[in-house]
Amino acid sequence: MIQFNTPSPHKNVTARIRKWMKSKPAGI
Repeated sequence: MIQFNTPSPHKNVTARIRKWMKSKPAGI
């Protein structure tokens, strides 16, 4: 169930990646 009606799905993905990068070492 993927919703493309969201105003800016890319922002959600970017926020997730940023959180993941913060939790993981910058080397990866």
